[in-house]
Amino acid sequence: MRSALLVLVLLLPGPQHVGAQVATPAPEPEPKKEKSADRSTGLPHWIDWTFNFDASWGTFGFANSLFQNPREGVKEDLSDQWFEGYVKPALSGSHRLTSSSELYGKLSAIGERTYGAALQLVGSDYSSFQVEDLAIGWRSGHAFERLGENALDFSAGRVPYSIGHGLLLYDGAADGGSRGGYWSNPRRAFQFGVVGRFKPGRHRVEAFYLDKDDLPEEETGTRLWGTNYELRLDEHTTFGATYMKLFAHPDVLPRRDRLNVFNARAYTAPLPSLRDLSFELEYVAERNSDVLHSNAWT
Repeated sequence: MRSALLVLVLLLPGPQHVGAQVATPAPEPEPKKEKSADRSTGLPHWIDWTFNFDASWGTFGFANSLFQNPREGVKEDLSDQWFEGYVKPALSGSHRLTSSSELYGKLSAIGERTYGAALQLVGSDYSSFQVEDLAIGWRSGHAFERLGENALDFSAGRVPYSIGHGLLLYDGAADGGSRGGYWSNPRRAFQFGVVGRFKPGRHRVEAFYLDKDDLPEEETGTRLWGTNYELRLDEHTTFGATYMKLFAHPDVLPRRDRLNVFNARAYTAPLPSLRDLSFELEYVAERNSDVLHSNAWT
């Protein structure tokens, strides 16, 4: 009996300290900040849009630029000075297709003004505002992986286009006169153009048709088509060759109408330690039957 009592005592729990465990309250979640909605431009969201704005203003002065005094015996100021300025807003857009190729387009306009008693050649106190770029195009992206990115590119409309460093072809529009902006020369787009580019690897082949945007008071009817080839050995060396056929109003520019132009060129910066030292060689031959036989080089 004593043994059983001893066992019972051993099995009973001894005195223990029981404390109330207070649970730490969970921190209240921070109120969710409402995500600010992107400001709508009102333009289709499936197109990637880019807006650009360029502007320029300048003053120009030349001493004795009028060359001679129109009235003998009367001292005249043969210098001239004037002001020019322009603005160019532009909107570009692109849309990637399922094939990874891309549709793209651009719209821009230029407003320019010449004022301050400039010469008639410069565009005495004239101003204008009109469309500059208005073109659409398509580029291949990675659709033709073996040929490289954007191996094919086609564009049409009011497009700018240049060859090489601009000796032959650089500016597709005229400034000055009734438009203003003679020295600022902000316009570059042709009145209408179609340009196709094929760029496999280091090679570039281009075909083009271009219609020049002349001044309204000096319409020449200049238009041309041609082909251009370039071989880019590396970032610093390029060889090129071009053929162009030009047309114009025969009673205005008879030497330009049906003119054939041949061009060969090379640009290189061969010294790795002196890349700022470059060499350029370019040759141009112009042939138009018995009307014109001309050569130029630089």
